[in-house]
Amino acid sequence: MLENLLGLCKRAGRLAVGFDAVTALLHKNATRLVLLAADASPKTQKEIQFHAQQAAHLTPVHTVPLTKEQFARAVGSAKPVAVAAVTDDGFAARIIKEINKAAVL
Repeated sequence: MLENLLGLCKRAGRLAVGFDAVTALLHKNATRLVLLAADASPKTQKEIQFHAQQAAHLTPVHTVPLTKEQFARAVGSAKPVAVAAVTDDGFAARIIKEINKAAVL
């Protein structure tokens, strides 16, 4: 279900993919949620956390239970995806709910 939701979010134009796109949106305060792949590098994790904390609008950062390759397939990317940003409150809430549900299983 999480993969489908991420794909829907991307097709709706409410998901930015990639480090540069995410950090740009963070600095514009246009993000509602930042997602990291489970196997994102420690450097990427640290830098994204830093940018999220520096943004005027504090943006939550969550790790999805997907590898970079699984994340890429979910959002229709040909390259592995380590980080993405959701720009819609509704999608952000639904994705957090799915991440939490997956953590319980």
